[in-house]
Amino acid sequence: MKIMKDKEIALVKEILKKLGASEEDSEFVAEATIDADLKGFTSHGLGRFPQYLISIEAGTINLKDDIVIEKETPAIALINGNSGFGQAVSYKAMQLAIKKAKEVGIGCVGVHNTNHFGVTGFYSDLALRENCIGLVLANTDPAIAPLGGSQALKHTLP
Repeated sequence: MKIMKDKEIALVKEILKKLGASEEDSEFVAEATIDADLKGFTSHGLGRFPQYLISIEAGTINLKDDIVIEKETPAIALINGNSGFGQAVSYKAMQLAIKKAKEVGIGCVGVHNTNHFGVTGFYSDLALRENCIGLVLANTDPAIAPLGGSQALKHTLP
């Protein structure tokens, strides 16, 4: 069975809205999720979607869409995602970074207290569409061995 991109996005949005997510957040999550599939990262696309539903049910994803800008200057900001959807928080963070970059030449926005956000390339593509360079970084638990290594690497600072 084949399903078109627009239909997949609509289906994901419908499910999220029925669970209580805002229209805007549902759109951001759906767009980022399907974009991951289209780029070949199915582990971060619909393959990951059931985990989002489990997290909503468990209460670890906050559906209230109440991010807070904790610190801000003309070029930088720090956002508290208040356990919101990683995709929605990250989309808003990149939009803020783009706005700052266009106003003062650089925009750097940090995010904390959020959830899985999918594929980093989705957000750097947002910057590219606005004629900006977008660098997206994320952290996670050690899961991958470095090049030539056999065990996941965890570096601890002294």
